[in-house]
Amino acid sequence: MTFHQDILSILLEYRQQQPEFNFICRQRNRGEKFEKGFYFQGNEHYAFVGIIDRSGGINMTRSAGLAFFPNSDGLRFNFEIVHKGEKDQLLLDFYKELRTVFKEGEETENNEKFIVSGGIITKNNPEQLFQFLDTYFPKIKAVCRNSKIENLLISNEKFDNIIKNVLAYSNKSNNDLDDNPVNAINLKEEFAQWLLENAPESYSYYLGNSIASVVQRLNEIEAYFPNQSFFEVNPQKVDEFIREVQFTFSKKERNKYPDFIDYDNHHSNGIPKAIMGKKNYVRFLNEKLGEDEKPFDFEKALSFFNEEEILFYFEFLDEIVQQFNLQIGDERLVFTCGSKYLNLNIGQRFIWRLKPQNQNDYWIISNSKLDDSYIPFDGPVRHFYTTFNEHSALDEIKPFTFGAIEEELRRTSKSGFRNHNNTEFEKAVFDKEFRAKFLKTKPMSAPSIPLNQILYGPPGTGKTYYLKDNLFEKYISEETSISAEQHFESVVSSCSWWQVIAIALLDKESAKVSEIFEHEWIQKKVELSNSKTVRATIWGQLQSHTIDECEFVNVSNRRPPLIFNKTEDSHWEILEERVEDLVPELYELKDSVENYNPNPDNIVKHYEFVTFHQSFSYEDFIEGIKPLLPETDEEQGADLGYQIKDGIFKNICLKAEKDPDNRYAIFIDEINRGNVSAIFGELITLIESDKRKGAKNELTTTLPYSKDEFGVPQNLDIYGTMNTADRSVEALDTALRRRFSFKEMMPNPIKLGDFEVESINLSELLDVINARVEALYDRDHTIGHSYFYKVKESDDPKEKLIEVFKDNIIPLLQEYFFGDYTKIGLILGEQFIETNDQNGEELFAKFDAEVEYSLDKKHSLIPLEEIDIKKIRSIINNA
Repeated sequence: MTFHQDILSILLEYRQQQPEFNFICRQRNRGEKFEKGFYFQGNEHYAFVGIIDRSGGINMTRSAGLAFFPNSDGLRFNFEIVHKGEKDQLLLDFYKELRTVFKEGEETENNEKFIVSGGIITKNNPEQLFQFLDTYFPKIKAVCRNSKIENLLISNEKFDNIIKNVLAYSNKSNNDLDDNPVNAINLKEEFAQWLLENAPESYSYYLGNSIASVVQRLNEIEAYFPNQSFFEVNPQKVDEFIREVQFTFSKKERNKYPDFIDYDNHHSNGIPKAIMGKKNYVRFLNEKLGEDEKPFDFEKALSFFNEEEILFYFEFLDEIVQQFNLQIGDERLVFTCGSKYLNLNIGQRFIWRLKPQNQNDYWIISNSKLDDSYIPFDGPVRHFYTTFNEHSALDEIKPFTFGAIEEELRRTSKSGFRNHNNTEFEKAVFDKEFRAKFLKTKPMSAPSIPLNQILYGPPGTGKTYYLKDNLFEKYISEETSISAEQHFESVVSSCSWWQVIAIALLDKESAKVSEIFEHEWIQKKVELSNSKTVRATIWGQLQSHTIDECEFVNVSNRRPPLIFNKTEDSHWEILEERVEDLVPELYELKDSVENYNPNPDNIVKHYEFVTFHQSFSYEDFIEGIKPLLPETDEEQGADLGYQIKDGIFKNICLKAEKDPDNRYAIFIDEINRGNVSAIFGELITLIESDKRKGAKNELTTTLPYSKDEFGVPQNLDIYGTMNTADRSVEALDTALRRRFSFKEMMPNPIKLGDFEVESINLSELLDVINARVEALYDRDHTIGHSYFYKVKESDDPKEKLIEVFKDNIIPLLQEYFFGDYTKIGLILGEQFIETNDQNGEELFAKFDAEVEYSLDKKHSLIPLEEIDIKKIRSIINNA
């Protein structure tokens, strides 16, 4: 087999996806080229595949097409335009126009040859070629169809005739190469058994439930193709056989069998052809006989690496899965492995690869050129391969990788490589118990990797909405999933000291302080609190809430509710009639713990939401000294007291630490509006994934007020949002940037669909405005799609669109451009701007000034009430 056969197989596979892609193979068998396996123009050193149906001047090859060159890595390919000695000016003009399709290329041979570098492919991984064709073939077609020259593209009829001839020689050649030909085997009954075990349930009414009934259906299908024998297979030529089957059942080819089309449509509109397709018969053949197509043994693939490499590779895979909320079975993802490599693909691009080569073990996608070793991907979205060996390098690369992954996921609906997916590898990524079967150490024992992420973008791009709609639910559980002990902790943590003391006395009726201290409610509060003087706290709370009539307590500063009493022998008691009148909820709290009966309709939140602002401080976020404010008018004149109070971040950390089986999160809206370095303080280091409690480089710190030893648990995720119009991402504290990944959320007109208001396409309107804003300012100050989304959801979209312009769009532009109405006019148009010529003689008082003052034209915004749908439409029409 020559590399020409590999090219033929790859191009036929691509044509299955893109039926309009026709190409030219060798058409004449001079010098027995076909018998030698040279199916395209060329030899053992190169192959040229014509895409344009014209000769290249005095060359015998096509004038434009793909050139392939075998090397040690696979097949290098270029796109070449060749017209050596061409005299036809119309053709020369066409070749000149065809060059403009490509972003860059190299002129050679006195500008009679134009070469565009493509990339490297292999038979099993033609990714870069498919991407290249996805990008450029539609543009090539457009140039051809706009040309005055007819029939530049290869017709279907011509392609069919050429390919049949080539496939016939291909099979004959392979037969001649068999020194010991193996007799064909009949796989009909075996395939019937396979269908009963693997076909979708929806096929059962057509196939039946026995081997005999399935065989009958296979006979019916085969009968419509009298010259074909679909189930007699030579195991030594399975690849060629699969190509023939796929070609026969391709859309254009099967249309030549109208009786089969009728039969196929009659049976659930497509089950028969699906049975003979990639997901069924082709899959069966690959599993039964294929070598190259069989998934590489996952356990064998792992044997090529040491434990440290594998754990590091999977650790970052876990982080990718968590970062983008990926799920098993996602058709955008492909997990492949082989001799000395593990790889995650999204669409047709490598994302995260473990493959030792040239001292670099790890290959990773990025959206920037991070060093001189980068390798660019071809295609409309410019991403790059970056390689590294030191594990520590990943932290700096990670933000650029997450940015690239976000783009790849957004533009991919299904990978064309899903048939190469290794299901064991995929399951090991999402099921850590299954993964542990292949590893000496069990990753399940380690907590999930904590996530620190900031969503950033212009206003109105749905950052806060994304938190609420996509992330909150990840940190919510049903009450039924909470144990009685967890519920007890939750109730006690929400109670103040006087409440838990009261509940303890409701149990004991009468007790001394030492006895109250031993009660389980008090002990749980001690466990959850920062108090170093618990007995003194109990004494103080009892006296503060003692009734005025008690003669054995001399404290003047008492706080409601007054429900305690002290006896002469220093026993404390609770007055239940007062509890029933003043704080009956104490009975409900007590009963909810003693008779815990979780309600499946109730949810338990494992997250906190906070908004940063200029006055937000370390004391609000971590801990600080706070005043005990008077609760009644009677207390106004009392001495002011103080307490050390935990902040919102410390509270959620303590909850997460005591509940390691659940993930917790804190969501920080407008994170860049606060002084982040001051708010996080010494904890800025502790939030790193490897510095969390239980991590390999665990760090803790002593808090300045409580003197508590404090660390950040691994099951706490931190999310932030930031508006780039307030402050750019680059302006953030460097220490913060290094510890967070950044997810860009830009205006997305696609979310508006084709929705129109009075013939105004909202998506187009947003695109036009933002293009102008970006030209006059920058992309950080563009307008978000969510403003127009309000219009889409409104009962009166016309009035809502006008309202959005009055209340949102125009105020934003005024803020961006500081009242420069010339620029606002360039964005919205002259119908939104008034121009007034000022006459200095009329404006100024009469005075003989030495200097003459000239006044420019003054621009101002029209009154908002004059904005109407016609003016808004003029933004698009530029009129």
